[in-house]
Amino acid sequence: MKIELLPPIFSGDALEPLITARILDFHPGKHLAAYVEKLLAQFHETSLIEKPLDEVVRIAWKKGHMAVFNNAAQAWNHIFYWESPS
Repeated sequence: MKIELLPPIFSGDALEPLITARILDFHPGKHLAAYVEKLLAQFHETSLIEKPLDEVVRIAWKKGHMAVFNNAAQAWNHIFYWESPS
């Protein structure tokens, strides 16, 4: 599996005044990056590296790998949000 931190599909100020450019920069640059970094570090403990992210979420939950589940689910949530059309 390859998780890439792609740039947002819209400019940082596109959602102002509802969501500020600071928040839009902070979430993918800090939150998502941290979840992905932790998740990739956890893959050495599992056989999930070849799976799509949504499968990683489901499998980790079923197997009780809560740390993997949390980071995968948070990464999925952020990626889904940033890739959703406005």
